[in-house]
Amino acid sequence: MSNKSFPKTVVVCCNTHGEIPIQVDSSNNQLMDIDININKMTKELPPGIEHFHKISAVLPGVANISTLENSEYLTQKVFDEIANCEINEKNMWYFVNRIQKRLISANQCHHKILMEQKLSSTDSNAKYLNKFQNYSDQMFNRVHFSQKKATFINKIFYRFKPDDLKNMENTESLESAKYFNKIVIMSGNEEETLDIFELLEMVGVHTDEISLYEILELLAGLGATNIAYVDLSCGWIRTDARTERRIRKTIMSSQLY
Repeated sequence: MSNKSFPKTVVVCCNTHGEIPIQVDSSNNQLMDIDININKMTKELPPGIEHFHKISAVLPGVANISTLENSEYLTQKVFDEIANCEINEKNMWYFVNRIQKRLISANQCHHKILMEQKLSSTDSNAKYLNKFQNYSDQMFNRVHFSQKKATFINKIFYRFKPDDLKNMENTESLESAKYFNKIVIMSGNEEETLDIFELLEMVGVHTDEISLYEILELLAGLGATNIAYVDLSCGWIRTDARTERRIRKTIMSSQLY
């Protein structure tokens, strides 16, 4: 991405782990009042961001059951759209709509194969796969934020650490992966695609986690005003199933995610 001028309209694609933080009462380790927690989970758009479009692969509380190959494939589909379209504020709605439709279509084949896998009831991934299947018809939800509708869920994104990567299937493919375990700022030139974690390291910040607000604040500081964010991460919530359902319902009814 050119150092001369950072674009006002950018597309970001996330291929890391994702989690929605919740407020816990440390004295008894019980979730506090749900309304208070929703407020604790949210942030307002930073100054300078006029439009923020977000496409989320899965709903809050749902793990995105995918493969390395599928993550790379879906991200490449996003890049292909960018390469074939000069994105600006005027056509952003049209572009995001195209991305959403293309992701849904591209993911259908992967989902069909995944659902045909015969996982036993004792498999540690079975409950996550079942939940993923139950909400599969609501994948790639899209929402728009602006300074008039500025409140969003401040999700946290984590890079997988080396020990995590060793336990993954198809570790041979990791070396050739272009997008996995990255949050990439995309342009029409694939060589100029920039990972946010690498960008931070260039200025001396070494971290394996970053919040959505911090990403938006960084982009606003660089001069971006219109952002499309494609979130292919999980929507993990560390709580019991009942509370998770309450949080999911509250978040989605308020269009915060």
